[in-house]
Amino acid sequence: MVFTYAWNPRSRCAGNREHHAPEYAKTVTGQTSQFAFPVKRNQPVTIDPPLAWGYEYAIGDGDPAFNSVILPLIGNGQKAYEMQICRFHRWVPVRRLKPLNEYHFRRHGLSRFRIVNILLPTVSDAPTEWISAVSFTQAGSFSGSVTTLAPADNKVFSCEE
Repeated sequence: MVFTYAWNPRSRCAGNREHHAPEYAKTVTGQTSQFAFPVKRNQPVTIDPPLAWGYEYAIGDGDPAFNSVILPLIGNGQKAYEMQICRFHRWVPVRRLKPLNEYHFRRHGLSRFRIVNILLPTVSDAPTEWISAVSFTQAGSFSGSVTTLAPADNKVFSCEE
């Protein structure tokens, strides 16, 4: 299935690039959504963990690296989200990402990254999922995960590279 933005009217995503919404297996255990689906090089695919204050995206063993990310506009007035990467065994803020823009990572991609400080909407018709899109550096299989984070998780500074 292929569709163009306005992925989900409740997520308020918009744009001009086609994204693939793969048929995939998703298993949710606690705060982690585990995904399994084939990917193509540089083709964004949508994933949909539950709405939360933050997320840690991670590839699985043998998966191609993340090449880019597109973050949703969830209707809370937030102009940018904070991105963190694991550098020298510490989570380091690297940039602010605006919703609905595709951000490409360094040349060889990333194996994991975080998006944090998301202002959760307080309206009753707020989205319940964080529908974002990621692309990969090469074709293969994605067996990675997206873990929801709470503000207390941002106080954990160490990470494995």
